[in-house]
Amino acid sequence: MPIFGVRSDYYDFAVTVGEADGEIFAQNEAKIISRGWVFHSSGTLKIAGIGYFKDMSCISEQNSLSFRVKRGRYRLEILGGYRGTNFSGSPASCDDTPILSDTPVFHLRLTPSAEPKFSGDLETSFYF
Repeated sequence: MPIFGVRSDYYDFAVTVGEADGEIFAQNEAKIISRGWVFHSSGTLKIAGIGYFKDMSCISEQNSLSFRVKRGRYRLEILGGYRGTNFSGSPASCDDTPILSDTPVFHLRLTPSAEPKFSGDLETSFYF
């Protein structure tokens, strides 16, 4: 799945499988939401920069991220923004005022699906 229009920066990534129990963004906190993607897992989801697709044999553990994902088919949503909660899901602030992280976050939310339908927008820009 392509993530285009991303500025050069450091990013946090989270991959969750299932429903809302794995949310990392509070309601309306995600700046970008791209739905309609399909992912077929052979056991691993790997994230690498597009430059490595010229020669995929160059992709290694040092220049990519790997996440274990059960084999199968999934609907995929890509959410991007700055989170006001940490990855453990606990609030970042004791009062109800969110403390936003200065590190951009991509949340890849997978939902098991026997026959997911592709409707992803290839022109979505993930600049936020």
